[in-house]
Amino acid sequence: MINSSLVRSLYNLPVAFWLGFLDSELNFHLGHFPSLSTDLDSSMALATMSLADLAPMEDTRRILDMGCGWGGPAFQLSHRWQTEVVGLTDSDVQVHFVNDKANSLKAAVSARVFDIETTDLDDLGSFDLFWLYEVLEHIRNPRSVLKALHLNSQENTFLALCVSCKAGDVQSVLLNPLLGIQPLLKEGEILEMLRGAGWETLAVKDCSALTTPTWQHWTEGLESLAFSEYSRLAEAINGEFRRISQGFAQGTLRSIQLVARRV
Repeated sequence: MINSSLVRSLYNLPVAFWLGFLDSELNFHLGHFPSLSTDLDSSMALATMSLADLAPMEDTRRILDMGCGWGGPAFQLSHRWQTEVVGLTDSDVQVHFVNDKANSLKAAVSARVFDIETTDLDDLGSFDLFWLYEVLEHIRNPRSVLKALHLNSQENTFLALCVSCKAGDVQSVLLNPLLGIQPLLKEGEILEMLRGAGWETLAVKDCSALTTPTWQHWTEGLESLAFSEYSRLAEAINGEFRRISQGFAQGTLRSIQLVARRV
């Protein structure tokens, strides 16, 4: 079983640790590298916009960013659609970082500490888009969360999802306790789960090939922390990154983006 308190303590580490290997906006998701000249910062923005482009949004007033991290995608989405974005995370450090940045930029972005698996969504109000970027694989009971989102949705509410999944012929259990990644599902299982929760999938995009260079950027950054106070943790995470990247290289892991609509 994944130790949620240990995972929470990981994401409550000082921002200085994460700046050691993430991009300048602290995006902790796989980037998209369409060319060899694409840098890490650009790759993160491209990945976010790739999923946003799949969403047939016209009049977007509010977005719920579940697992918002340090707010990289939230600020991008708020700027793109000139809309309010509410971010949820279980990290106090991330909440303070996002809210301080929003105040500085005068952006319509906010974050709050929230356990999406145990807390009622009713008090959050209504949203036009639920955004889950590499979040579903961290949820213990994703089916229940997707149903809760459906119950709190309205007509023409969309769900944008990026998730790592197993290839169709992989039978082994794939998870990552250190990073809080629950046993991964296959694409077909995710699509079936969405249908069962009342969501109609409109588009699916396999982005696996675009993400490959992310791991090299991250591992090089973590190696630069070898002589810092975070050296042991950096080494442990680096080992996990190498193991995960091998799964993508061997075709046992895939990264997909999809958009669904409430039915």
